[in-house]
Amino acid sequence: MHSRVNEPEQEETDQRVMTLLPALNLEALRVAADTLVPRFIPAIPKIVTKITSEVNNVSSSAEGCLRRQFRVTILDSLEIEKQTINCLKINCLYIQNVAQLQPYHQYQ
Repeated sequence: MHSRVNEPEQEETDQRVMTLLPALNLEALRVAADTLVPRFIPAIPKIVTKITSEVNNVSSSAEGCLRRQFRVTILDSLEIEKQTINCLKINCLYIQNVAQLQPYHQYQ
């Protein structure tokens, strides 16, 4: 199910996510990661680990959007395991769009 072909693409996504999510509730993400990852989401602990060491300024509106998107992903993943990876991919794309359309950190 997991292919090595997509690893460089996943790395790039992880990097983008990492730079955009400093203000999330990291403890909640860490708990979710510890609970879910051993079974079906290898990406989350890596992202959480990177986020923890990176601090960036994100506008409050963008921050709120990101927090909502990840809360939805984590809650859904507890109930719908097979759809979690797709939810996470969709949210990563959403976050990339936020980064491109609302680059607040460049103006602070």
